[in-house]
Amino acid sequence: MERYIDFIAAHRKRLLPVFALIMILAVIGIFRIDLNAGFDVFMPDHSHYQDVLDEMESYFPGSENILFIIDTGKPALDTDMISRFHEFQSYLSAHEMVNHASGPAPEIIMNGRQLIRLNRLEPEDIAGIESYYESLGDLSPVALYNGRYYGIFEAFPKDGITNDTIREIEDELISMGVDYYISGETYMQLKIFDYILKILLIIPPLALFLILFVFRTQMRSFKATVLSVLPAGVGAVWTMGLIGWIGHEISIVTVLAPIFTVVIGSADGLHFVSHVQDEEEKRIPRHEALTGTLRLVGIPMIITTVTSMAGFLVLMVMNNSAIRSLAVTAAVGILFAGLATWFVLPLILTGNVTLQTGRTKKEIARSGKQERIRSLWGRPALIIVGLLAVAAAVGIPRLTTEFNMVSLYKPATEVQKGFDIAMKVNDGSVPVFLYLEHEGDPLDPGTAEAVLGLTEQLKSQQLIGKAVSPYTLMSIMNGTLSKTAPGYPDSPEKAQSIYNIISRQKDNPLSFLIDQDAKRSRMILFPTDLDNATLDAISSEVASFESAHPGISGSLTGAQYLFRELNAEVVSGQVLSVILAFVGIYLLLLITLRSLRTSLVALLPILVTVISLYGAMGLIGLSLNLITSTIFGITIGVGIDYAIHFTFVWNAFRKDGLSADKAAGKSVAYTARPILANGFGIAIGLSALLFSPLMVHLYVAEMMWVSMVVSMFLSLTFLPTLLRKLT
Repeated sequence: MERYIDFIAAHRKRLLPVFALIMILAVIGIFRIDLNAGFDVFMPDHSHYQDVLDEMESYFPGSENILFIIDTGKPALDTDMISRFHEFQSYLSAHEMVNHASGPAPEIIMNGRQLIRLNRLEPEDIAGIESYYESLGDLSPVALYNGRYYGIFEAFPKDGITNDTIREIEDELISMGVDYYISGETYMQLKIFDYILKILLIIPPLALFLILFVFRTQMRSFKATVLSVLPAGVGAVWTMGLIGWIGHEISIVTVLAPIFTVVIGSADGLHFVSHVQDEEEKRIPRHEALTGTLRLVGIPMIITTVTSMAGFLVLMVMNNSAIRSLAVTAAVGILFAGLATWFVLPLILTGNVTLQTGRTKKEIARSGKQERIRSLWGRPALIIVGLLAVAAAVGIPRLTTEFNMVSLYKPATEVQKGFDIAMKVNDGSVPVFLYLEHEGDPLDPGTAEAVLGLTEQLKSQQLIGKAVSPYTLMSIMNGTLSKTAPGYPDSPEKAQSIYNIISRQKDNPLSFLIDQDAKRSRMILFPTDLDNATLDAISSEVASFESAHPGISGSLTGAQYLFRELNAEVVSGQVLSVILAFVGIYLLLLITLRSLRTSLVALLPILVTVISLYGAMGLIGLSLNLITSTIFGITIGVGIDYAIHFTFVWNAFRKDGLSADKAAGKSVAYTARPILANGFGIAIGLSALLFSPLMVHLYVAEMMWVSMVVSMFLSLTFLPTLLRKLT
C-alpha cells in the first residue's frame, strides 16, 4: 500500500491531466446516448406469445393502438358535437403516421337504408345518428358516462411513430377547443421517452444531494463529505460516457444503472475518507494516514466492490435482455466507482488538502451510540431476528407476480388518467388478441356462431368488457341492411355479400380483422382488468373453445400476455440468481477469511435480510416482478458489504490477540459510523426515486429502505452476537 501511495504522490502532476481528459471524454459520451422507450425491454428473449404476435402481424398490420377520447361535456348529441367528431376523425384518417382510424364520425353513416353524409350534416340527422350508435351496441364509439358524452377514436399507427406525432395530434385537439384523454399501448410506450429523460435529468443529481446531506451529518465536514461521494459521481459519469461511446441505449430498466452507481458506489469513498479522518484525529501524518487506511480497509473495499458487482451480475440468468443489460451496466458503474476511490481520492489527498473532521474532542470521545448498539447484542438481537422470521412467514405466502404496463405509472400521470377514463367509457384500454386459423371458410355461419358464442361467454364471466371481431361487424351490418336486430347472415352466400359490401368501404375495417384467402382472422379483446387471474381465465376459455371446435385453432397474444409470461419466468430466474449470489459471495468470503465457520457467520445477516425482504413485500403488497426482482441480488451484493467490513476488522483485531468479545467491541467503534452513514445514505439517496413518475421506482425505494435498515442492524448487532459465541 505504501508503494502505491508513493507512486500517486510522485506522479500527481502528470495524473491530474489524465483524470481531466478522461472526464471530458466521458461527458462527451453522455451527449451521444440514445433512449429506448419501447415496452419490448420487458419481454422475454424467447417467447411463444411473441411468435404468435409476429405471425399475426404478418397477416394483420397494426396490433398496437392509440385511443383518443374527447369529453364533450354535454348530456345530449347535437350537430356541433358530431361535426367536431367528424373533423378530428378526418384529421386522424389522413395523418401520414396512421394506418387506419375509426371513430364515431366516418364520412358516411348508414342507418338502415338512410345514408347520412357528415360533411353535409342537418339537425334532423341527429335522430338517425343516435339510432346508428345504438345499433352498434358494445362497439359504439360514443359513450354516455356520468351524464356526458364521450367520443372514442382508435388509431392504428405506422411504424416509426414518435412523441412528435402525439404532440402534433394533441395540438390539433387543443386548437379544436375540446377536453381529451389519450390511452393505448403505443401511447404508454411513447410517454416512457419523456419519463426516462426526466429521470436522467432529475433523479441522479437529487440522489447525490441526498447522500451528501446524510454523509454530512456523520462526517461533520463538508469537504470530507464531498470527497466521500466524489468517486461515486465520477463512476456514474464514466459509466454514462461509456454507454454513449459504445452506442448502447438507455431504457426504462437501464436508467436505474447511474442511480445505483451514485448511491451504492459511494460506500467505498465513505469508508476511505472516514478512516483517513480517524487516523488524522490521532495526529498521524497524511501520508501515513493514507497508507494505514488502505492497509486496513483496502482489501475490504476490493471485496465489497466485487460483491456489489456480483449482486448485479447474478441477474444475467434472467431471460430478459434489459435486465442483463442493467446487470452489466450497473456492475461496470460499481467497478468504476471502486477504481475512482483508489485513484481519485489518493490523487486529491496526496496534495495540500486539509481534511478537518469538524468534531469536538467531546464528540469524538462520546460513545453513547456505540453503547446503544452494544445493548442490543445477545438476546435482544436474537429476539428481533425471531420477529423478522415470523413476519416473513406471514408475508411470503402473500407474494404475487402481478405486473403490467399500466402498473408502471403513478396515478397522477397522464398515462394513468387516460387509462382510467378509457376503462370507464370504452370498456377497456389495452387489448389482447385472439388469433384464429380456420380449416374452412372463415366466413362460414357455423364458424361465426362459434366465435360469437365465445365472445358472449367471455362477457358473461366478466373477463372482457367488449370484443371487436369481423363477425361482430358483419352482424351489425346485416341488421342494418335488413332493418332487423343485429345477427350474422344465415347463409354463406349472404355472408359473402355482406363481406363484399364492407370491404368496398373506405378504410375497410375488415382488412384488419380477417383474411379470407389465408383463412385467418383475429379478435380484439378488451379485458376487464390486466390481472394474472383474468388473463389465465381467458386462456382457459379459449382452450375449451378449441376443444369444442377442432376446425378452428386459437392463440392468444398481445403485450399483456408477454408481460404475463415474463412474470412467470421471474420467479424461477430470481430464485436462481439469489442462490448464485449467496454461493459466490460465500466462496469469496472463504477465500478472504480462510475460515468456514467465520465465513458462514458473516453470511447469516444477509440471509436473514433477504428473507425479511420477501416477507415485507408480501405484507405491504409489492409484487415480485421484473424490476423488484433485481433488488434481491443488489441487497445481497450491497448488504454483505457491512458484514464484510465488520468481520474483516474483527478478524484483524483477533489476529492482534484480542478476545472475541473485545474485538467485537472495538470493531463496532471502528465501523459503526461508516456503516450507518452508508446504509442510511443508500436508503435516503434512493428515496430520490419517489420523484419518478413510475410506480416501479417507488417500489425500488421502499425495498431498499427495508433491506438497508435490516442489513445495517443485523451487521452491528446479530453479527457480533454470533461472532462472540460461535467463533
